[in-house]
Amino acid sequence: MTLSAEHNDTASPPLGPSPRQIQVGLRWNIIAGMLAMVWLTLLGTPLTMLMESLNADAFWIGFMVSIQQFTMILQVPGALLSGLFRQRKWLWAALSMVHRVVWFAPIMLVISPQFTGVTGIRLILIMVAVSSVFAQLSVSTWHAWMADLIPEHQRSRFWGTRQSLLWMVYTPTLVVFGYLLDIFPDPRQPDGHFFGFALVFAIGALAGCLDIVAHLKVPEPPRVVCSVGRRLWHRMVTPFRNRDFSFLTAGMTVWYFNLGLIGSFSILFLTRKLDFSYSQLAVLNLSSSLAVIVGGLLWGFFIKRTGPRSFLISMMLIVPVFAFAWFFLRNTTVMVPLPWMGKVPIAQPMLILTITNFLASLFYCGVGLCQLNALSVLTPREDRTMAMAVHWTLVGLGSSLGPLLGGFLVDWFEVRFPMPMHPAEFRFGFIHLLALMHVAIAWGVALPLISRLRSVDGELPIGTTLSRIVVGNPLRLVGNILMMDTATTSRARARAVRGIGRQRIALAVSDLVEQLRNPISNVREAAASALGRIGNREAVAALVDALNRPDTGLTLPALRALRHAADPAALPAVLPFLDHSTPEIAQAAASSLGALRDRRAVGPLVQQVQSTPHAIVAAACAEALETIGEPSAVRPLLMRLPHIEDPILRQTLAVAAANLFGNRDTFYRMIENESRHPGTMLDTALDDLGDVLRFFIRKRTLPPDDTTRILQSLRRQIDLADADRLLSGLRDATRLAGATFYRVSRETDEARCEADIAAQSERFGIALEFLAHLAKPIVDESPGMERDVESMTSEPPPYSIDMNHVGLPLAMHLLTVLLQEVRRKRR
Repeated sequence: MTLSAEHNDTASPPLGPSPRQIQVGLRWNIIAGMLAMVWLTLLGTPLTMLMESLNADAFWIGFMVSIQQFTMILQVPGALLSGLFRQRKWLWAALSMVHRVVWFAPIMLVISPQFTGVTGIRLILIMVAVSSVFAQLSVSTWHAWMADLIPEHQRSRFWGTRQSLLWMVYTPTLVVFGYLLDIFPDPRQPDGHFFGFALVFAIGALAGCLDIVAHLKVPEPPRVVCSVGRRLWHRMVTPFRNRDFSFLTAGMTVWYFNLGLIGSFSILFLTRKLDFSYSQLAVLNLSSSLAVIVGGLLWGFFIKRTGPRSFLISMMLIVPVFAFAWFFLRNTTVMVPLPWMGKVPIAQPMLILTITNFLASLFYCGVGLCQLNALSVLTPREDRTMAMAVHWTLVGLGSSLGPLLGGFLVDWFEVRFPMPMHPAEFRFGFIHLLALMHVAIAWGVALPLISRLRSVDGELPIGTTLSRIVVGNPLRLVGNILMMDTATTSRARARAVRGIGRQRIALAVSDLVEQLRNPISNVREAAASALGRIGNREAVAALVDALNRPDTGLTLPALRALRHAADPAALPAVLPFLDHSTPEIAQAAASSLGALRDRRAVGPLVQQVQSTPHAIVAAACAEALETIGEPSAVRPLLMRLPHIEDPILRQTLAVAAANLFGNRDTFYRMIENESRHPGTMLDTALDDLGDVLRFFIRKRTLPPDDTTRILQSLRRQIDLADADRLLSGLRDATRLAGATFYRVSRETDEARCEADIAAQSERFGIALEFLAHLAKPIVDESPGMERDVESMTSEPPPYSIDMNHVGLPLAMHLLTVLLQEVRRKRR
């Protein structure tokens, strides 16, 4: 959705409420909304039950709902009326007061018995009609007032939080109203009366009037009025020049028509066919209201982070699924195990619908929140009241037809296909017909219209949005984001940021990017690490940006984070840090390049292995090359190995070279075994070499006498701890095997023989070159001093190599790998 209205806004008025006054006003708005929720509770189950108590059939109940929706056409006259007044809130207050006072009318049912029956039904319909007229004259004014008041950066979160807080009031109100209606006798009974309904509606109407008084504390920003002289028709059609406004209005019109189609008739099915009491209906409504509370907290975060179009489409894909729950209802009892209560009998419809209502309401409320957010952006600020009125008028016209059609279908179906009371077995009833129509219209009409909305830059794909909504724990997700936003100490914020990283909460990327600018380094580093663990495109882009801003002190944390992200797109940004003068930064860059597994990094990594004066950087480059799996890096690693003084880093290079050469992890197991049983690595390596040499002796492939002599000599030199002779014996064994396998004459001098073998087999040549290199002295390397690369391949006199040097068992491992390869080829 292109959430920028296609119009030319005029300049913002210079005067208006201050930021502090706006925030105070928003708090008053929530307080007033809580009072309004007490009144709004009347429009649900209590109003439907009142019509049932007056013996109204389904058509009249549907007609009552349609009146409320049809009067939405008055929003356009209401917008025109609003243009005549300087301050919108006083007009809204006057109209709304009439709208709320009307709901005292059910008291007439108690005062005079003549208002019961058909007269009572007419009274309720007149009350609903008058109330709806004044409500719709004022509602577009309120929406435009709020759209102008709420700051754009706060919009999604405010509507979500407001909805949750309001429904926290709805829940106990529903319970109280249910209790009040249950303690008084049913009016349809001989001794029944309407006192319970009169009391409930009086309480609701009083709270509705107090809502209006509280709203007067909310400031009203100066509005941008429409140009003088514009015709009404032009003002009405102007918003539709924005194609996204058109598709949003059309899609939501169909959506609300679809909701009205099934709406109140689910209550009729439960009361008529399953004998649900008001208390049972209150429990179902309670589960729905709890879901709306949770959804209000969740969806405000999701809309902002997934994009409105992706979120709205995802909601419309999910919510119709819950209509299929009606096909699984049976009038039976199930035993449900509950903590500390054992197995408790619960009516099967009650159990299924309680769970389904919660889930369905959780997702349904997301649609409404997304609509409010999108509508606030898509309506032009100039003449916003009229744009809001046009949208809600069309939505109201569509939604008013749903209850009419639904009521007609219910009565028609009940006459022709009566369903027995208390169906123990499945019988197709009117609710199942409405459920199928509901699913078909949602997926077949509303969803395609909403899909025509244009995507905003950075919006997540539909599949990604669905996976992040359905998979995982959304409550924990939002909890961590809230904890991060509300933390009052740097430690608490860093802890919340790390929690987001551990859970890989991709929706929190924008929040983590903000934390990269936190004044506390601990928080910045935690945010960089979390972004690396999430590793999506936005997270990697933020880390790359941090690399390009070295003044933030995030170079090292960002490099380490990119290692977790492993996104090849980061390669150009990471490569320059491989030559950094700080060893820790160069090491982190090498590790990140290895995690990327991009062969474009092989050349720079090999160059660093050969030239860096820092052993720790060379070791990191070796591991990176081994992770990438670059066989050509074996030779540089082997040539650098004798020049590493630190035994641990030397082993790092040896393991990387051995894994690249072949028999992955075999040499690493030798080192691990050496750490547990010191002095066994050479013996293990010789045992492996001896096994494969004896194979060739048995096969008469190698000269038996020479091979046996060399093998026995190697064992003797290990026992005598004679490194020079052991090294010489290994060279003899390698030379013998290479000359035999590749038919190279052994009559020439050793150097010529080895050169001929290398010409036939590059891998044998690498092994022989490494053995020759082991006989050279280690070049003295002072920290920070540049190495003379030429000295690595010079020909100084040999020296006595240490028996504990990892090069000796590594040389045996290389020869063993070569012989095993030959054996496989010969087979």
